[in-house]
Amino acid sequence: MPDAISIALEVGADDVRVLILTLAPDEDHAEARADGWHLRISAKDETVGIRAFQVQVTHEGSHPQDLGIVVRWEFCCRRPPEWMIPGMFYGENRTQESARLYPRFVADPGAARDDWSSSYWAFRSDRTPLPAVMAWTSEPSRQVGLATRAEVQGDLSGVGFGFDRTVGQAWIGLDFPYIEEPVAYTTNVRAPCRERSQFHLEPEETVTVKFWSFIGESDPHSYDPFIRFLYQRFRAEAPLHPWMGIEKAAELGAYGLFRWHYDADDRALYETIAFDREGYDGDRRHMHVGWVSGVPHAYALLAHGYRVGKKEYVNAARAVIDHIVEATAPAGILWGEWRKETGFGPGWTNQPGAIHTRTIGEALWFLLRALELEEAHGLLHPRWEAVGLAHLQYLAKIQRADGSLGTYYDSDDAQGKVLRWEGSGGLIWIPFLLLAARRWAESEWMDRAIAAGRYYERSVRAGYLFGAPEDVDMSPTSEDGYNAIIAYVHLYEGQCGQEELWLDLAKLSANWTMTFRFAENLRFSSETRLGAYDFRTRGADLASRANNHLHSYGLIALPEMLRLAEYANDDYYRQRTQDNLACFLQMIARQDGDFNAQRGMVSERYYQTDWAQAKGKLLGLSHAWCIGLLLYACEHLLDQGIELVAQDGACIASCLNDPGFR
Repeated sequence: MPDAISIALEVGADDVRVLILTLAPDEDHAEARADGWHLRISAKDETVGIRAFQVQVTHEGSHPQDLGIVVRWEFCCRRPPEWMIPGMFYGENRTQESARLYPRFVADPGAARDDWSSSYWAFRSDRTPLPAVMAWTSEPSRQVGLATRAEVQGDLSGVGFGFDRTVGQAWIGLDFPYIEEPVAYTTNVRAPCRERSQFHLEPEETVTVKFWSFIGESDPHSYDPFIRFLYQRFRAEAPLHPWMGIEKAAELGAYGLFRWHYDADDRALYETIAFDREGYDGDRRHMHVGWVSGVPHAYALLAHGYRVGKKEYVNAARAVIDHIVEATAPAGILWGEWRKETGFGPGWTNQPGAIHTRTIGEALWFLLRALELEEAHGLLHPRWEAVGLAHLQYLAKIQRADGSLGTYYDSDDAQGKVLRWEGSGGLIWIPFLLLAARRWAESEWMDRAIAAGRYYERSVRAGYLFGAPEDVDMSPTSEDGYNAIIAYVHLYEGQCGQEELWLDLAKLSANWTMTFRFAENLRFSSETRLGAYDFRTRGADLASRANNHLHSYGLIALPEMLRLAEYANDDYYRQRTQDNLACFLQMIARQDGDFNAQRGMVSERYYQTDWAQAKGKLLGLSHAWCIGLLLYACEHLLDQGIELVAQDGACIASCLNDPGFR
């Protein structure tokens, strides 16, 4: 049976509690009056483990009052629970050694070493893709959760949790409107501070809030039924708003990547290009070999160029890949990035001389795909092939007996020294190894892919994948989920045996990744860029808790997600993948001057909350990877004959037998 859930009313600037009402497990209704307030609570069962609550508060006093409604589910526990706030908080959230500071849970407040470590946290709901908070307890062994909508009566709701080891008690909670504590997670303030919002009620005015409770099993992935329930509830009230179909998006994306990011003299796809072309201070004339620039995005341009017969696109893509494979580190592997000022180097890793596994792994997977595409058009690239083979030999040297492929590689050590093993960024090597096994008919590479898949299985099952991007120090991100989906779908398809295992891990990876994906449309002021363009957030992913903004990197896994929906016979995966694409068929510059950008430009950051910039802002930079992955997703759909066209504000997926984006 569920523990009792309490609702407290806090009035005025000093948060004076005037009334607390508790609903017992077997009660469907409770009400009370005190100090000029009338509080009514009703509850009903929705489905197995999920109850719906409605709270009504009427101000019966004679003067206006400011009001906060605080929902708390408290439970006894001697050990701290495991936490989840979708997209925002997983477990302790970061290690003590992390180079980047953002909210971290510590059971003992005295052990906190910085302002961003605490035994309790509360956040405004637009920081999370789903306004939900969950806890896994050991006594009894179970999962409990609360969730609500992002906006309630014109203001944001809030989510939070806490643990008090001195009394052996923990809580999860919802706040109406939101509270942020012990500090507000924004980089706009010089000093972190608590932030509180309240309703303003006139006499006889009533405020109504609704929320859900959830009880599940102790399995780390028992959140999935709750996430799916909330998604189906929210999506009906969150219409999509794509600006165009995929053919037009591909045309604009290819133009933007070639016109603004490609430099023929440097044979590079510059990572960022400023919207404002009068001056060039905003341009970043750097190119990672994978990830935020480089081979994956050159591959997308290559595929588009061949499809539409534009030789300039094909030649540009080929030149970029030629440039990248011409230089290798002393270790015999690709460098992490190239810079116009200094040439090739390791990248953004925080350890000197370290090359990141995901950056070069992603580059090598797309390198082999580009090689196959070129060969299909009668062109051979011995250097590309040699680089691919060299990395196979490198992986054979560094892969541990348990299957781990490490995270940081020593750029100077030809023997293959791994500087850091922790993390799951090595997942992206799996599709490369499987493609190599097929290309060169060598079973060793399949065996190594299987060993890696079994090693990273523990991270997937634990619901704690981390370490994929260079710029987020060893913390879970949405990008970790994309890599896992790709890896396990390819293992399932690769005739590797153990198909049931790989499909199960692919589904778990997708379920975890969907905790980063928005199911609602947040509201933006019409005086902001996102508000003025009616930007819809459903389908966007939160980059990470460290980078608290929306991004489109999930498009890299669009092909695998659509295939997973078929293999698993689960329409949920297709729905959420279509959401992702529809979201980023917005904000593609249709002409020079569109949202102050140039034709074909695409931004990386959409600020759905106050974080590094004000809510509603759009980063005024075009990113190579944002255009590249949009182009990649569109080209895949066009190649497979899946036609998405804009019609009356909805996208219709004719070859997916979908009556429309709803």
